[in-house]
Amino acid sequence: MTKACGAVAVALTLCVPARSAAADWVVTPIVGTTLRSTTGFLDLDAAAGAPHPVYGVSVMQFPDKLFGVGAEATIAPSFFTGHQLVESSRVMTGNVSAIVTIPRRVLSIVRPYVLVGVGLVRSSSEDLRNIFPIDSTLPAFHAGAGVLVPISPHLGVRADVMITRTTGGESALGGGAGFIEMWRVVAGVSWTP
Repeated sequence: MTKACGAVAVALTLCVPARSAAADWVVTPIVGTTLRSTTGFLDLDAAAGAPHPVYGVSVMQFPDKLFGVGAEATIAPSFFTGHQLVESSRVMTGNVSAIVTIPRRVLSIVRPYVLVGVGLVRSSSEDLRNIFPIDSTLPAFHAGAGVLVPISPHLGVRADVMITRTTGGESALGGGAGFIEMWRVVAGVSWTP
């Protein structure tokens, strides 16, 4: 009997429209590409400016009114790798954001938003002889804009564009400021529990 009650409770919870909540929690696996990236680190293969795939996951508290919050983690593999001098590399980001959107009572079909926040960027690279490795974690800020389009009470499609810029750090040669500036465009299918 308790298992049946539990199953009914779970079914009712899943059937309640997400719109009834004061703010929706939206989980989105994201995939996309970097664009026009620049770096102050020694880029042996001159590969940082090329497009690179980006994978990650985002969790947002999408507000009914105006303000929400979000967190995101991504990885851009082979960021410095041009397959000449660099064997492996990656750039990983983790950030938190403040989100501003148009209130749902004004616009409920398409939810445009802007976000701004802070986080950390972890950059690593290994060249063939391991002479100029990159091993850096720097604070960063980011800003972007996007749109969430609900397609059912629990599913939606989300896309956004964002720029992330680290503060300066020590470069591989110790003579200049190492930094990452990375534009990225991502999209994903969102789930609202």
